[in-house]
Amino acid sequence: MPYIIDEATVVREGAVKRCSLVVENNRIDYIGEQAAMYRWVRMPVGEFVMTPGHVMLDFSFSNPRPFLQFKAYMQQHFLTKGCTTLLAVCDVLYEKQLLPSLQHLRLHLLNSPIDFFIGVKIPLRTLTPSFVRTCKRLHIPVLFVELNGEEPLEKIAWGWMYDTFASYPLLLVPYWLTPPTKSACRCRLLY
Repeated sequence: MPYIIDEATVVREGAVKRCSLVVENNRIDYIGEQAAMYRWVRMPVGEFVMTPGHVMLDFSFSNPRPFLQFKAYMQQHFLTKGCTTLLAVCDVLYEKQLLPSLQHLRLHLLNSPIDFFIGVKIPLRTLTPSFVRTCKRLHIPVLFVELNGEEPLEKIAWGWMYDTFASYPLLLVPYWLTPPTKSACRCRLLY
């Protein structure tokens, strides 16, 4: 059922504005001043200021920490810096490691005081159509692909992965193990 976040002070495009937000299915459908005509449940938030969230990235969660150390790490590195959402990344070497690694990381982040989502870091050889389909099924939003700078990217089965990329926007981010050389930076269009 839709609801209205009423009389919100919102920071948008560098300006502070007073408006109402119509929310349906965890998505903001309308932002404006004309929400008075709707008869849905209203949540007055006039005393709060709503700003965009601050997302931070961390690759160190593959190695679990004891609870007290985890708590101190979260406070020191994220809470004190204003982080509202954490992108935690787990390392996966093979496709069969994906599900156990995700379950282990989710269990480790169970007591996180910050909202989080999980990305996966893989070597290039693991990037296969089967792996991409598995990521789609598990709702992985981002893949960090380890590169040395000398890999033949044209040998990847991009055509087989196209359908998965088209139906589920999986973001591929290069993770350079060594800085690329000029010869490796020559771009070639792949069709």
